[in-house]
Amino acid sequence: MNSAEHRRLVHEVFVQPIRSILIVDDDYPTYEEILSERGGTEAANRHDGVEKSWKRDPMGVLSVVRSFREMSLPPLIDVHDGKNVDEGGEKKIAKHLHQSDLLVLDYQLDGPSGDGSKATDIIRSVTKNSHFNLVVVHTSVSLQEAFDKILLAMLAPSSERPSDAEFSRAQEVIYEAEIDREGITARLTSSIQHTQYFSARRDFNKAVGLALKGEAPFAEFSSICKPITGWNNGTIRLVLCWCLCEFEQKIMAEMAHETNALVQWSASKVLWIRAGTAFISFTNKARDVNILQDLLEALVDWKPGPSRLFMAKFRAEIDDKGVIAENAVLGNAHVLARWYENLIGEAAEGRKTAIGESITRHSEQLVANIRNEVEDFAHRLVDIDAKRFSDKIDVIKDYFSIDLNNVAKRRIAERDHNIFVCSKPISGWHLHTGHVFECGGATWICLSPACDLVPRFKADRTEDLGDDIIPFLAVKLHDCGDGLSDIKDIQSNRYVYLSIRNEPKLFSFTKDANANPYWRAMYALDQGRFGENLEFQVHRVAKDQGKLSSSVGGAKIVGQLRYEYALNLVQKLNVSFTRVGLDFSGN
Repeated sequence: MNSAEHRRLVHEVFVQPIRSILIVDDDYPTYEEILSERGGTEAANRHDGVEKSWKRDPMGVLSVVRSFREMSLPPLIDVHDGKNVDEGGEKKIAKHLHQSDLLVLDYQLDGPSGDGSKATDIIRSVTKNSHFNLVVVHTSVSLQEAFDKILLAMLAPSSERPSDAEFSRAQEVIYEAEIDREGITARLTSSIQHTQYFSARRDFNKAVGLALKGEAPFAEFSSICKPITGWNNGTIRLVLCWCLCEFEQKIMAEMAHETNALVQWSASKVLWIRAGTAFISFTNKARDVNILQDLLEALVDWKPGPSRLFMAKFRAEIDDKGVIAENAVLGNAHVLARWYENLIGEAAEGRKTAIGESITRHSEQLVANIRNEVEDFAHRLVDIDAKRFSDKIDVIKDYFSIDLNNVAKRRIAERDHNIFVCSKPISGWHLHTGHVFECGGATWICLSPACDLVPRFKADRTEDLGDDIIPFLAVKLHDCGDGLSDIKDIQSNRYVYLSIRNEPKLFSFTKDANANPYWRAMYALDQGRFGENLEFQVHRVAKDQGKLSSSVGGAKIVGQLRYEYALNLVQKLNVSFTRVGLDFSGN
């Protein structure tokens, strides 16, 4: 992906939209210092009793600021010297980080001999921010040192550890080797440091393979293990696990206390970390360093996928042209008047649904007014990658590290794609067309029209049932496993893919190709409103001891089809209802 065309596109969606920059550096002058009564002397010269260097040599600070001013749209720049950042506890600085598009962070906020703890604490706060944060760690120490420290602060201890029996066995074989090779334990443990640990955390099986082959970064570890008689591949793997656990024990205090939802990091000389909502790159404090160029290098090395680039472009367009698009949406006063009359005239029971639908329509119009720029960007990216694809470059593997020529991986990709296009995250506050629920040990889908499911006060359609009950039609779905099996009639319009409790599932609408849907009339209590955990109560009619009887049971929403897929099943159910029996004879 490291082509000039890709670099321009990455620059366009991540660097070009930067409008505000916050520099946090204990050696930079703040506006308060410069403008204060003593700004030109003592206050501006010192931080915690240490003289600031910018007064004697302002060119270092000036070169950084000038580099930002050279952007096509020069950003606003603010400076904070980290005075109110204390180790541990909440950081006052973190409260306004979400207002900055780029954070330039001094690694040694606690002075030239600092260990980066304050900077690490700020980054931890940034990763929990809902705003996407670009961070450049600006440091005088080794970039690798700063990278190791910050990455450890993002990672929780590994959840995959050898069993007690395996751990004891590793200690035993190492002790036996120590008899003939004194000092081998110390050599083994010293061969595993940050680089080896991070390699194993990224992909343990790959790390084992490198260790067995004697390849970097496990060449030293392998050279210690290979000469030992009786140590086969299984033994070396076991010893590697033990060494990694020993190293993790040493660094435990530096690690995160809770698992970060997303942590990725570089496997090349270009150092970067992607954690939570932050992308962190690293640059030296050399005077000739171009911070934005180093940030771009890291972003390109990250290889953001096409969908992430599309969304980044969309976010940039919203920031840049959102008000213009908003004005276009709000341009017709007659439409707005009629829309709002509908909202305030709606009964309280239906108002919540009406508001939700109105917001959806406004959002669609807003998107429609900026989508041309995003589509243009998408065309440019796809054209570039289509040329690479025609040149026999495995574009998919380059972006996603997935080999679609592998049959098993292609099947997983197809299954997960089908889940994505067929279903969506559960939404709504009451029963709706396409909601999938579990009830009575089976999985069902609600296929009544959406307009009949909106809770309403004294609805005419339920006058003989009472105000509390909504009748609806549900069809039983037939479990077909995890969706990885080869389905010959997958295009027959009778299958649905879902993710239920994060487990991929495939269901069929009918038991077999010639069967009719298994449907039932059900009655939702409290007009189908959801309680805690998306649960609701239903009346069901069933045969009990030879007689029909009604029983109330619990139901729980576990999935939801996209509306167009739900309508497809509604249509299939209607066809089943309206089939005509003809008087043909024969098979």
